[in-house]
Amino acid sequence: MKKEKEIGFSLVGIRTEQFATFGDKINEKEEVQLQTGLGFRVNKDDRQVGVYIKIEFLQKDKPFIIVETSNHFTVDSDSWEEFCSEDNTLIIPKAFPIHLVGLSIGTTRGVLHSETENTSFNRYFLPTIAVKDLVTEDIKLSLDESDS
Repeated sequence: MKKEKEIGFSLVGIRTEQFATFGDKINEKEEVQLQTGLGFRVNKDDRQVGVYIKIEFLQKDKPFIIVETSNHFTVDSDSWEEFCSEDNTLIIPKAFPIHLVGLSIGTTRGVLHSETENTSFNRYFLPTIAVKDLVTEDIKLSLDESDS
């Protein structure tokens, strides 16, 4: 069995991009839906990959909690060079973004708890999420559209 090459990286930033609660009463008998969004951005000058997680708690298709976070990771130069393709695209093998998304979801869970602590919204928490279902292939990011 081929061992995957280790990828050196560091978490260098966490941001709460958005947090909001709506309404003051949630109907306890109504079903609550969870909508999950995932995005990636790249900053080629700093060799960074940003993972953006957006979670919405909905009832009757209307959000009552929205939380969006971003986690920013610097990738070591050797791994970064391996990810760079000749057409100015960063191609990240899916195992690595799966790991980054898992870390980022944990951060989002913590932000949700912190922002709702001591409120009636604190009983809504982010359940476990099958990250392998969110990231099903290598991530391809244009270096021409970098956030640098």
